[in-house]
Order: sequence, then structure tokens, then C-alpha cells
Amino acid sequence: MSKENVIFDNEMKVVNAELISSDMRYQRQVSGRVKKIASDFNPNMVGCVILSQRDDGTYWVVDGQHRVRAVIIAHKNDPTVSLKVNALVYHGMTPQDEAEMFAKQHDNTKAPSKPEFFKAKMFAGDEGIAAFKKATEDENVICDFSNAGKKDGYLVCYGAAYEIFKKKGEIEYRNILSILVEIWDGDKNSLSGNFLKGMSLIREAYGSNMNMRYFAERLRKVPIDQIERHAKTLDGPVGRRYALAIVTAYNDKTKVKKLDKSKLL
Repeated sequence: MSKENVIFDNEMKVVNAELISSDMRYQRQVSGRVKKIASDFNPNMVGCVILSQRDDGTYWVVDGQHRVRAVIIAHKNDPTVSLKVNALVYHGMTPQDEAEMFAKQHDNTKAPSKPEFFKAKMFAGDEGIAAFKKATEDENVICDFSNAGKKDGYLVCYGAAYEIFKKKGEIEYRNILSILVEIWDGDKNSLSGNFLKGMSLIREAYGSNMNMRYFAERLRKVPIDQIERHAKTLDGPVGRRYALAIVTAYNDKTKVKKLDKSKLL
């Protein structure tokens, strides 16, 4: 049997978080995510961490480093928070064995996509996600967390759309979706994050100075791939590139009511 297929003895234990060390020869640097977990600490979310108890009796974290550190910070902020964590503890591992398990653990772990994350939050009763879904579908755009993909009539980039919804509010989010649907009739590419960001910047730059109906009428004559090709030739953040490409196409289609592109720079 190869070394990587050795089954190490293990047991479930409750371990004090302050007794758990991290071997930075293979562990990741602790990120700001720790403070986020600690600031909104929920002991139910700690779950079960994976530890190695070495021959000298010390505990070393293999998986769950951020959660262990969050428990310690949460306890310092509020001493009523217990330092005890549930752990699957392995015995007989070398640091190299730990590193191999760490690598395999993370190689086999895939973070949920945004639609999968939103699906879970929706089922959990998150009011913000429910409002986002309703606002999207009220503009005749399908918001299907279970069947996400690049299809006509479906929202494509859930992450970008939700950020706009949170930042701009429901009314402005719906205005952005509405104008995109009016121009390109739900074309799958027009409901991508690039177009959402671009139209959001256009609305922000020109706002009430725009005649949206006239703007839409001019752009209906523009193939969506023309916008995409032009945006790819420009420099800068993707939202601004798409905003500039859309405004350029609009200006080319009108002799009056041209928009000043410098407002986007």
C-alpha cells in the first residue's frame, strides 16, 4: 500500500482552540476572512475541524485554520464564547502527511457558485436574496438559481447583478435591467455582468439627462457583438469599457442628443 493510501488512526474529540497550532510550512496565510467570521460569530458554523496530534501531544490544524482563529478572536471579544471546537483528530501523521492531506482536502473542495450560494440563502429564508430574485423577475428576466447558465432571457452573472442591487437599490437595479431588456430583448449576452456594469455606469453618469426611450430606440439597431468587440479594444475596468462602447454605438446612431463620453472617464 502506498503511503498516500495509509489509513491513519483517528477519533472525534473536543479541543481547546488555543491549544491548536498552524504549520506555516504548508498552511495558507490567515486572511481577513477570519475577522469577518469572528465579527458575525455563529458557533453552529464552526463545524468540525481536522487536526493532527503529533507524537509530542501537540495539535496541528490540517483543515479549519480560519475557523479556529475566528473562535479565539470571538472569545477575546466575548469571553462567554466557548473556546472548545469539535475536531476529527488523526494520529501518527508526520508534518509531510499533514501537508498531503491539506493539499488533497483543498484540491477536492469546490466553493459553491454564486447561483448555488443564492439558492441556499433563498431556502434559508434570506429576505435580501428573495427581494433580488423578485426584482429581477419583475423585469421579465428569469432568475433561476437551480438552472443558471448563459441562455436568452436568463440572468447570467448573479454576483455582479446582486452587487448592483445592493449598491444602487431595487428601483435603480430594475431600471438597469429594464433598459437592457428593452434594447436587446433578453439576449443572453446583454444580461451578463459586463453589460450590467456598463449600463449601471451610464445611468450614474447621465441619469436624468437621458431620454431612455430614445436611447433604447437608437441602440436596438446595434448588434450586441459589435459592442463586445469594441469593448475588448478599450483599456480600463470592464464596466467602463462596456459603458464607453455602448455610448459610442449610441452616438454613432444619432445626430442629436449625443452623450459626452468624457463623463465616463
